[in-house]
Amino acid sequence: MNLFVSWSGEKSKRIAECLKQWIPSVIQAVKPFYSPDDISKGKLWSSEITSTLAHCNFGLIILTRENISEPWINFEAGALAKNLKDSSVIPLLFNLELSDLSGPLSLFQASKFDKVEFYKVLQSINRLLGEKSLSEKILEPSFEKWWPELESSVVKLLENEDELHPLRTDRDLLEEILTTGRRNFLLNIELQSRERSRIYLSKEYGSNQIEVRLSDDARFIVFTENGDIEIYDVQIERIGSASALLDWIFQIQRKHWCDPKVLFDFIEAVGQACEFYFSDKLQAVLCPYGDNNKIDWKNRTILKPKDRGSGPAFKSGT
Repeated sequence: MNLFVSWSGEKSKRIAECLKQWIPSVIQAVKPFYSPDDISKGKLWSSEITSTLAHCNFGLIILTRENISEPWINFEAGALAKNLKDSSVIPLLFNLELSDLSGPLSLFQASKFDKVEFYKVLQSINRLLGEKSLSEKILEPSFEKWWPELESSVVKLLENEDELHPLRTDRDLLEEILTTGRRNFLLNIELQSRERSRIYLSKEYGSNQIEVRLSDDARFIVFTENGDIEIYDVQIERIGSASALLDWIFQIQRKHWCDPKVLFDFIEAVGQACEFYFSDKLQAVLCPYGDNNKIDWKNRTILKPKDRGSGPAFKSGT
């Protein structure tokens, strides 16, 4: 399994180097990858990194006091999350607390670098191996054997970090809490508004997905619910005039599942029938110039008001 290790800054880089060497000692099936070149402001990932990331199953983000406030570390986190599942991306906190995270980084399930938490990270990685995963009886003793070496290396790398990179002040944390609270409050209002709109539209127009179509033999207009359940049909021969069409519209409009789109689709289906039987549009067939023609679909004939009782009906040539 390929494991991508993201870093930024000298300390983060050295920790990434340690992990690259250490993790395969515990879980041999894992192949860590990290770029030896820093990804600094304004630079894009190389094609090598992009290609490698496409074949990775898990990602670790090395966070230290040196890089946690840098804006591009959030970019790297976002790029990892885009290529991997959120649950497969874990920020590792070195000399940091969960409360130190802000912005997009705070959305991930981060872990502090200590013995208990890091063992849980290894368990998560191990589970993704499937058939190649180690049993707990093998994983735990292996971890216990190699942990002191990793812990000692990381402690040395983080020496003097308190003086060089102090954490945010209480005021900074308070401002972050207030900003996050305001943002969540506004988001909650927006979500509630959307939900009220959804409920209103559901009550107003119905929540079922109704599809209206002309049957394959062009003899019926069929209404189906959720794709395949037929709930209603109208025989084409019973739409013998524009007034008859209007009557059907009134009948369908009273159905509990009807909404404006259903009526529109019904009229469209009648129009398709007119094209099929008479090669003309709905208005030209049923009510040209306001006339209320009588339609004989079976014989494909149209009887205009002035022709009724006094002459032959117009017959379609199709």
